[in-house]
Amino acid sequence: MKKKVLLGISLTATLIMGSTVGLFAKVLPPPVNQKLGVPDMKFANVSSNKQVLSYNFTRNDCLNALCHVSDAIVVDRHHVLVQTKNKQCLDCHKQVYDPISQGFVFAPYTDCLTCHTSSPHHTSAKALARDCQLCHQLLDNYADGHKMLTSTYSMITPQTHGRTVTDTQTGQPIIIGGCAACHQAGTELVNNVSKPISNNDDTHHAIGVDCTWCHNVAKAALDIRMCETCHGIKSLHNIQASSTGAATVVPGGEAAGYGHIGNNWDCWGCHGWYDKYDDLSPATAILIPQIFDRAFVVMAGQTATITINGLNFTNTDPRNGMTWNPQILINDQLIAPVTFTGTQLTVQIPVLPVGNYPIVISKDGVKSNPVNLTVQPYQVLKTAVLSGTTLTITGTGFGSQPAGVSTGMKLTVNGVTATIISWSDTKIVAAISGAKAGDTVIVNSLFGPVSNTLTVPTKKVRK
Repeated sequence: MKKKVLLGISLTATLIMGSTVGLFAKVLPPPVNQKLGVPDMKFANVSSNKQVLSYNFTRNDCLNALCHVSDAIVVDRHHVLVQTKNKQCLDCHKQVYDPISQGFVFAPYTDCLTCHTSSPHHTSAKALARDCQLCHQLLDNYADGHKMLTSTYSMITPQTHGRTVTDTQTGQPIIIGGCAACHQAGTELVNNVSKPISNNDDTHHAIGVDCTWCHNVAKAALDIRMCETCHGIKSLHNIQASSTGAATVVPGGEAAGYGHIGNNWDCWGCHGWYDKYDDLSPATAILIPQIFDRAFVVMAGQTATITINGLNFTNTDPRNGMTWNPQILINDQLIAPVTFTGTQLTVQIPVLPVGNYPIVISKDGVKSNPVNLTVQPYQVLKTAVLSGTTLTITGTGFGSQPAGVSTGMKLTVNGVTATIISWSDTKIVAAISGAKAGDTVIVNSLFGPVSNTLTVPTKKVRK
């Protein structure tokens, strides 16, 4: 960038639409387009003196608008904890009395807030250790060695809230030269659902962390150098989404309002008096990748190929032609993709034990947001043998059926529920009447249904 003082200031909110209707912001910020990172939403009630009073995020917030998408994905992620963390059903589920069956059953839904009681999820050990980048790929970690300026503020130094000027075309007050040029409250699309977006003041205070993480009590309460402990030059100058939905993001060549380096308008938002000429900021290089998928489920004991969707999986520096391509980080192992474009890649998942693993896209150490990979037990129903009215099932991955409560874990033959005599991970014994050879046997286990065909041994006739 080269400095240039301009006589007129025009940041009119011109209508700019992406080629894919519904996926992109319809007008320029504010509020900021929510295509990158964790949405600018708050999940707490904050007092006038900026203290968290209570948390108000809901189960639907967790599932629909943010990270966890659906019950199907969340259920698998939690059920593997039975094996990996020795969790029990009643650690999460509530029992309720069912007058029809005259027994206890699980309540239809469990409440995420039973265990996850704080703003997501800033009371974890890693969050308290200020490992923000674990979840927020658009940030720098505190004390990770990233460059922080110590120079005196200049006319192009971003201010914490920016400064108000008059738009020469509309005559209306606008903010330039700081975060609030874009990061203001309003309404925006989050995963194609209209959601209330909060300003920086609310989103930061609502996470409930130590005040000194952001505020320098020895100096001005709002000091841009304190912001740089998490929002450094390295990260800020590499945040950019495509304005058209194209697979390749072009720094300096995108429509305004889709990141920090897509358009001269974006430069003005932060710096106020800067005009981009032919080159970009020297900090612009590896664009931060973003994964849109929220979770994946595979089986233990075998490899699997998954497809990951997102953006900035590969990018080329427009100044020198250098290209950065993706690797996938799984269980501390870097894996080369089978195929990749800027918005999609396929990767072969190695054999992994049962558990939950973060998947991260890495481009020369610049990492994406993490998404969860659940490796669930391998399930197979090997045999279903009927002797009289006793049905014996063998296989693996059945789990264990808790006693005294109806869980949905059951054995059916042609849709008729059998009476369980015993149930283990590899063998189930049940009683059933009217079954015959060729019937379909289904075991609904902890990780879903597996099936096979019922057999009846042929009686040997003595000659």
